[in-house]
Amino acid sequence: MLGTVLKRAGGLGLGTALGQGAVLLSTPWLVRLYGPANFGMLALLITATNISVAVGCARFDLALPSTDDEDAPTLLRLCALIAGAAAVLVAIIAALLAFVGAVGGIANHPFQLGLCVLFGANFQAASSMLLRRGHIRAMAALRGGQGLAFVGLALFPNIGLMWAQALSYAPGCLILAAMLTRHRHGPSLAATAARYRSFALLGLPGAILDVVGYSLCIWIVTYAYGTEGSGAFSQIQRIVGAPLMLVSISLGQILLRDTAVLRDDLPKLQLLLKRLLMMLAGGACAALIVVAAVGEPVLGWLFGSQWRISAAFIVGISAAVFIRASISPISAVLATFQRFDLALRWQVLYFVSAATLFSLASRMLPLDGFAAFYAVHEIILYLIYLRVIMTVFRKA
Repeated sequence: MLGTVLKRAGGLGLGTALGQGAVLLSTPWLVRLYGPANFGMLALLITATNISVAVGCARFDLALPSTDDEDAPTLLRLCALIAGAAAVLVAIIAALLAFVGAVGGIANHPFQLGLCVLFGANFQAASSMLLRRGHIRAMAALRGGQGLAFVGLALFPNIGLMWAQALSYAPGCLILAAMLTRHRHGPSLAATAARYRSFALLGLPGAILDVVGYSLCIWIVTYAYGTEGSGAFSQIQRIVGAPLMLVSISLGQILLRDTAVLRDDLPKLQLLLKRLLMMLAGGACAALIVVAAVGEPVLGWLFGSQWRISAAFIVGISAAVFIRASISPISAVLATFQRFDLALRWQVLYFVSAATLFSLASRMLPLDGFAAFYAVHEIILYLIYLRVIMTVFRKA
């Protein structure tokens, strides 16, 4: 079973690697074309995209890979409607906040923000439907196309990083529209939403806390250290953490389907997750050693003289990304057993801890010190998360 999971995840990972590889190869040009402050604004827009991918469909997208055949088309329509409503609402709120001067920055771009929400959520819904059908190559192409589209658009200064980020997710909308035109019949939206309400009622609050809690770090770094600080912070996360995160994201998607298949064989499912965890942890340790040894000179050359980064800064951020990448994929088993209550408890803990401790640390520490604190925080919290995830087997 492990070989099957790795094969399917590998196929998906290749597409993602193509897109992220294009981003990595273009970095020397992009960082010199735009500078740290522009990447700080991009980091804020990326957090909006990440939030929309995670919760823009109210978590009904999680039900798509393993739902009944008759419910899948209606669930897909439900995801599209929720994504559209969320995009309009976010754009209106951002425009109002910018109009009254309550906040600045990303709120001054409400249209781009709304498009990020719409495209990101529909991108996720389309990916979930492709996974349901077993179209791994199509998923890989969609993932790879996103990275390639971002690079292709960002290389034109008249388009810029923010428009490139928003438009790179647009192909997901086209695929979703094609799917919806082929499936126009099924149960009513209300009946389907009621049948899968646990995904929204129990899964959505925790997912919001999770993704907002993760985004808090970028928001706090931006406030405390400026857009140049958040630009450097986010770029290290994106580039150094990319290889392991590619594997992690791909495995998480595949496990949404495969853990459902093994739901009635708990010993086999538990063994699969433990072997995956050992593989990911080993890869993370090896990657961290490489980063500690050569990270500073390599990234110093890659980013150029206007980016000030140190070895401690790079290692701290990398350790935080690696622990998350190692443990997050196996959390798919919580969705399989619909144990959103277990996830929610940890997500509340993480949100409260991040909001409190990151704010305090940013006031007391320089940016390098904050990166080290961030790493320690993530290691402790994600080890707790691992223990929470594994309790699903005792309760099952």
